[in-house]
Amino acid sequence: VWCFPIIKFWILSLRYLLFFSTRKHGFILYLILSSFLSDLRIFARLLKRNGKMRNNLRSGLFVITFFLLGSINVLYNTFFYVFVILAFLVNVVMDWRGFQVNMRKEWRYWCLPLLFSVYVLLHYGCSLLFANVPYKASGGILENVFLYFFFVPLYLLSARDVVTARVLRRALSAFCWGVLLFNFAKLFCCTGWALFSDTERVLHVLYAGRFGGNMEMLGGFVYLEPQAVYICASALTAYFFMLNYDKGKERLGWLAGNVFVFVCSLAFLSFTVTKGAVLAFAAAFVFLSVVYCIKRSWRFRLVFAGVVVVCILGISFTLPGAYMSRLKSMKQEIVRLSDGNFRGGGSVTPRWGLMKENFSHLDEFGIWGLGLYKSDMIHDWYEHSPYHLKGIHNAHNTFVEYWLSGGLLGLLFILYYFLAPLIKMWKERKWNYLPVAIVISMFVAANTCAIANLEDSLPVVVFMLSLFYLYSALFKEVQDKRYELKSGNIS
Repeated sequence: VWCFPIIKFWILSLRYLLFFSTRKHGFILYLILSSFLSDLRIFARLLKRNGKMRNNLRSGLFVITFFLLGSINVLYNTFFYVFVILAFLVNVVMDWRGFQVNMRKEWRYWCLPLLFSVYVLLHYGCSLLFANVPYKASGGILENVFLYFFFVPLYLLSARDVVTARVLRRALSAFCWGVLLFNFAKLFCCTGWALFSDTERVLHVLYAGRFGGNMEMLGGFVYLEPQAVYICASALTAYFFMLNYDKGKERLGWLAGNVFVFVCSLAFLSFTVTKGAVLAFAAAFVFLSVVYCIKRSWRFRLVFAGVVVVCILGISFTLPGAYMSRLKSMKQEIVRLSDGNFRGGGSVTPRWGLMKENFSHLDEFGIWGLGLYKSDMIHDWYEHSPYHLKGIHNAHNTFVEYWLSGGLLGLLFILYYFLAPLIKMWKERKWNYLPVAIVISMFVAANTCAIANLEDSLPVVVFMLSLFYLYSALFKEVQDKRYELKSGNIS
């Protein structure tokens, strides 16, 4: 019943397109809108009377949100954000009282971005009144804080009453499949059908070109390091579901699907040849492996150890040349840096130069920050830096970026979002292994890339960190497999 208005809307839209060139298009447009609105009113009445249908709609929107977060969000940020706004409005309209209750319970979490925004605005006002700053102001930090750090927790609070452990599990799985779909799309954009006709040459090109690098794709633009953050989160989620599999409660197809996602995610992550993301994944992978080896039986430990040894031997014998060349260039960079030579580019050299340049201005931003002038000021620093940093526009470190913008308060602000889920678990004495693993991976990645500043990776960082804090009890239920089911296995 609830699909009827949508189907009718598209049928009438097709009819409208067919007659668009005629003089009747105004009348047909009126018919479409009036018919759609009338059906929408009928749909709203049905939802108001049927609580189960209403909850299914809201939980379905939650799952779709996470699928879109992993797939089209990287390419079309605006479309994804509009969808989240619509889902938020649906949740608020259908359960305004529940939303108010959840907001009161977690008021400190969603008020923090507002307080930080007020500080940045006060900083700007004081600079206008009491200082003559010869730089242009930019509101990028305020946009990120309000649109994501403030709004995303509100959306998650609006959906919390209808999200069960089963729905959360489906949402995480949908995120993994969304990431997989996006990366398969990029794979075919990079290789075409040559992937099947000349596989060996194509794989060599993929590794040499680092999975296409930063590239235009399907009308959008993809940055490599944010893309690697999504792949890392997807791989860790699938790996967690593999380790947490229980054949008595879960179907074999569920395990097979997660194995497929994990293997494909590892392949895509290896294509990126991104040291920061590989290191972030490795740290979280070791954490999950150690935890489950301690929890499981000796038989599991022996089998797991055998699989790990085989994988290490296989990787050592089949390591792509791109990784060897990257390791060789990194050693050369370290030798140059030890001699004080910052020329030659690379990945280690500019990052070390950025740290030295930023901290040479510690007296300018260390306490109060640069505020809205941060972008223009650091651009001027980097352009005249003795460390050859021309063309670089950010600090390549999430924590330094927020320190530059908000001083000590900005540094504490961003650290809070990474540490809040862990502190909450420690207080409740309920450790959720998947959130801890992803927080570890994002913390490592944040020290090599400004993942909480770039528009591509910021949504997934804020969604995941906020989800781990606001839904910590549900993650414990997912980990313990306490699903609300009537009968049968879960799929």
